[in-house]
Amino acid sequence: MKTSIIKNKYIYILFWLIIWQIISCIISSKLILPSPIDVFFKLLELVPKKIFYLSIFNSFFKAFLGFLIGSFLGIILAIFSKKYIMIYNLFLPIINTIKVIPVASFILIALFWIKSENLPIIISTLMSIPIFYFNIFEGLKNINKKTLEMAKIYNISKLNIFKYIYIPYLSPVLISSIILGFSMCFKASIASEVIALASNTIGGNLQNAKVLLESSEVFAWTVVIIIISVFFEKILFKLNIYFKRKFIYDTN
Repeated sequence: MKTSIIKNKYIYILFWLIIWQIISCIISSKLILPSPIDVFFKLLELVPKKIFYLSIFNSFFKAFLGFLIGSFLGIILAIFSKKYIMIYNLFLPIINTIKVIPVASFILIALFWIKSENLPIIISTLMSIPIFYFNIFEGLKNINKKTLEMAKIYNISKLNIFKYIYIPYLSPVLISSIILGFSMCFKASIASEVIALASNTIGGNLQNAKVLLESSEVFAWTVVIIIISVFFEKILFKLNIYFKRKFIYDTN
C-alpha cells in the first residue's frame, strides 16, 4: 500500500513536469518560462560550486538562529503572560502587531536600522514569536486546573507535574509550532535576503539571477528552496512522531 502511494506520488510529479515542459515549448521563451530540462542543467552547473553550498548554509543558519531566538522569546512571554496579567496586557498589542504586519513591511523598516546581513535573523525572530506565543499561551490555558490542584494536594514534585501534566498538554502545540514556525521563518528569511541583496545567500543569488535575466537560475534556486523545505518538513514530521511516542504515550 505504502509503495503504491509513493509510486503514484512520483507519477503525479512527472505529470506536472510534462505539463510544465509543454507550456514552456508553447511559450518558446527561456526568459519567460524555462523548461524543466533547462532548470535541471542549470542546477547541475550550480551544484559543483562552493558558493552554492555556502549560500545554502548561510541562509539556513540565519533562518534557524532567528527561529531559535523567536521561539525562546515567544515561549517565555507566553509563560509570563499566563502568570501575570500585566505582562499579558503589556505585550499582547505588540505581538498582535507583529502578527498582522506584512513581512515586506518589516523587511523595509528593519533595513533602516540594521545591516543587511543581519536582516534574515531579525525577520525569522519576528516571524517565530507570535506563533509560539499564541500556541503556548493557549496550551497553558487549556491545562486542567483540577489536575494541577490534585497534584498539589498529593504533594507531587514539580518535576513530575512538569513531566506528567505539562508535557502531555504542551507537546502537541509545541511540535505544531516548530513545524509551522520553521517553514515560515525559512521563507521569510529568504524574502529578506532578496530585498536586502544579502551576499552569499539563496535570496541574494535569486535577486542576482533576476537582475541578469537568468530565468533558469531563478527556477533552479527555487527548486533548491523547495527541496530544503520538504527535507526539513520530513525531519520535523519524524521528530513529531518520536516526541509523541516519548512524551505523550509514555506518560499515559
